[in-house]
Amino acid sequence: MTQEQKAAEILKANRAAARVAKARELSPAFDAECRAAEEEAQRLDVSQWTVRQHVMYGLGYAYGWLRGRWAPLVAFITLTWIVVKILPFLWLMAKFLAIMLPVWIITALGGFRRTPYRRRVYRDW
Repeated sequence: MTQEQKAAEILKANRAAARVAKARELSPAFDAECRAAEEEAQRLDVSQWTVRQHVMYGLGYAYGWLRGRWAPLVAFITLTWIVVKILPFLWLMAKFLAIMLPVWIITALGGFRRTPYRRRVYRDW
C-alpha cells in the first residue's frame, strides 16, 4: 500500500468522524439514538460479561428451550437412569462372554470323543 493510499484512508476516516460529530451537534435526538445504540452494543459484548452473567444467560436460555420440551428431557433422564442401573449386569455378561468364547471355540475345534456308548445310544449324532 502506498503512502498516498494510506493518506487517503486516514482522510476518509477523519471525514466520516467529522460528519458524525457534526450530526451529533446538530441533532440531540441523533445523539440519544447513538448513545442508546452504543449502550446496547456494549451490553451485547459478551467478552466483557462476568461469570455470573454467563451463567444466568445460559440458565435463561435453557429454561426457555425446555419450557415446551420437558417431556423428552424426562424421558431421556429416565432412560439414562435405567442404563446406568443395568450397566453392571451388562459388564458382567461381557466378561462372561470374553471367558466363555475361547472355551467354546476350543471345544468346537477339538470335537467330542465318540465312545462306544455314544455310538450305540446316539447313532445319528
